[in-house]
Amino acid sequence: MRVKAGAVLQFTGLMAKLLESGTTADRALRLCRDMGKGTLRGLCDRIHGELRRGRSFAETLKDCGVFPPLYGALAEIGEATGTSAAVFRHLAVYLGRKQKGRHKIQGALAYPAFVLFAAASLCAALFVFVLPRMKEIFTAFGAGRAEESVGGMYRSVMILALVLAALVFLAAGIFCLYRFSESAAYFFDRLILRLPFAGAFVTAVNIRDFFFAMELCAQSGMNVKEALGVSGAALGNRAYRAEILETEAAVGRGESIAAAFDKPLFPSYVGAWLGVGESTGEVETTFSRIREFFEDEAERRRETLMGLAEPVLILAAGIIILVLVINLVIPLYELYGGAL
Repeated sequence: MRVKAGAVLQFTGLMAKLLESGTTADRALRLCRDMGKGTLRGLCDRIHGELRRGRSFAETLKDCGVFPPLYGALAEIGEATGTSAAVFRHLAVYLGRKQKGRHKIQGALAYPAFVLFAAASLCAALFVFVLPRMKEIFTAFGAGRAEESVGGMYRSVMILALVLAALVFLAAGIFCLYRFSESAAYFFDRLILRLPFAGAFVTAVNIRDFFFAMELCAQSGMNVKEALGVSGAALGNRAYRAEILETEAAVGRGESIAAAFDKPLFPSYVGAWLGVGESTGEVETTFSRIREFFEDEAERRRETLMGLAEPVLILAAGIIILVLVINLVIPLYELYGGAL
C-alpha cells in the first residue's frame, strides 16, 4: 500500500490531537478513519485490522511499510512509557518540517528537471519522426551527401540517447543494489557522507533525527543506553547506525557519553557539548539544544544544496541542447544550402 507523505502527516496530526484528548489508540484510529478520506481511511483500516488480530499499535506501525524507521521506533517508546500523545505531537511537528523542506526542494528543481525531460523527449522525437522524413525530403531535392549527413545525425542522436540511457540504467542499478544488498547499501550510505555539499546535508539530517529521538527517549524516562539502541535503529543512514551501535557498546562498558561520541561521523563539538550536559546533569536539555542546532544546520545545508543543484541541472540541459544544435541544426543548414 503506497501512502503519500501528506497522508502520513495528516494521520500523525489527527492521532496526536485524539490521543491528547485522552482516548485509546483503538478509539483514536476509528475516529481518525471517520474524519479522513481516501488513502487516510484505508491506512486507518489497515492498522485497525492488525490491532484486532492482537498486534500492538507500535508493532503495526513499525511493520506497516508506510512510515519512516524513526516513526515506528518512537511509537514503541510512547506505547511503552505511556507518552504516545506527546510522541505523536512531536512527530507531527517533525514530519511537518520535513514536508516543508521537501516541497522547497521539489519547487526549486521542478524547472531544471522539466528542461532535462524536454531535451530527452526531443532526442527521441528527432530520432523516431523527424530524421527519417528529413532524409526523404533532402534526397528528393537532390541535396549532395544527404544520406551521409542524415546518417551522421542519426549517429549523434543515438550516441546522446545511449549516454542518457546508460545514466538511467546506472541509477536503476544503484537503486536495486541499495534496496536489496545490505553491504552495498552500507557502502553507498558511507559514500554519500563523503560527497561535497550533499554529504554535509545528510550528516546534519541524520544527527538531527538521532538527537530528536534521544530527546523523546529521555523525556519518556528511558536510560541513555536503551535510548541509544532505539534512536540508532531509527536512522536511515546505515553508516550512522553502525556508529551508534559502537557508541551504545561504549556506554555499556561504562564510558562517559562525551567519550562514547568521540566518533569520526560526529563533529568533535558534539562530544564536548554532551560532556557539558553530563557534568551539569542537564543531558536531556543538551539533547534538545543539539537537535535544535542541527535543525537549523540541516535547513542551511538544504538551501546551499538547492542553490547548487538548480544551476547544475540547467547546465546539464544546456549541454544536451548545445550538442543537439551542433550535431543537428548546423548539418541541417548545410543540407539546406546544398539543396538550394
